[in-house]
Amino acid sequence: MSSKNDEEYFITIKTEYKVLEKKYLSRQQELKKWENRSKLAEENNRKKLQTEAESQVEIIRDNIKHLITQLIELEIEVKKTLESINKSTEQLSIDPDKLLTDLERLIGNSNTMDLEKNINTLKAENKLEQLKNKIQDD
Repeated sequence: MSSKNDEEYFITIKTEYKVLEKKYLSRQQELKKWENRSKLAEENNRKKLQTEAESQVEIIRDNIKHLITQLIELEIEVKKTLESINKSTEQLSIDPDKLLTDLERLIGNSNTMDLEKNINTLKAENKLEQLKNKIQDD
């Protein structure tokens, strides 16, 4: 990618990140509202309302987990793009150590791969938790 394309891409993903961040904050507020409704229904011994409120709480929690995963992925992409913009003026050198460093930067190093593994682990844990909640509800 050229530096100009990198900058445009950076603006695009940073904007997407900010939109998701606002959605996340909004869903957090909505979660609190439904948790309060569930408590009120329980205090007033309104089981049907409590069940409906708890159902909404679970739906919102699942949505929040999904948003968190997306935010993490976008944050990584923002960092990679920023690094690419900052390094776009550099050329690969003939120095073997510099070449190795440049290659690791281009294809990723073990830290980048660990981050990707962590994201995949988070996704798997989210799915597992969803299944556990579904089993408990049944």
